[in-house]
Amino acid sequence: MSIRSVLFSSLVAFLCAAPTKALPVEQYVNYAVGASGDGSTWESALKTIQEGIDAASHGDTVVVAQGTYFENVKVKGKNITLRSTDPSDPAVVNNTIIPQQRYRLELGTVRRRRVGRLRRSHFP
Repeated sequence: MSIRSVLFSSLVAFLCAAPTKALPVEQYVNYAVGASGDGSTWESALKTIQEGIDAASHGDTVVVAQGTYFENVKVKGKNITLRSTDPSDPAVVNNTIIPQQRYRLELGTVRRRRVGRLRRSHFP
């Protein structure tokens, strides 16, 4: 075996063993679906935001359809983006709501557990 073929074989083995970083994906959430799907498309959307967060990996985006989601969400330390279908449209943001204990959260964009375009208004 030549040195060239040994080096080539070593390089191939190294590249195959090296960890690969998965590309970010979007998880789709729509409370109006009959039952949760896998979240990969609007047609197979998940029913709750928490399901979208749970299915997401670091770097992923959870896209939430307009509606009111009565749930307490926990990001669980993930570096994800949680947003409405159109964070730049105030009407869409105002209609994508997570009412929580004392605040009503209108979902624009939330990244890395920091508030991006997230408006808090008192929720009676």
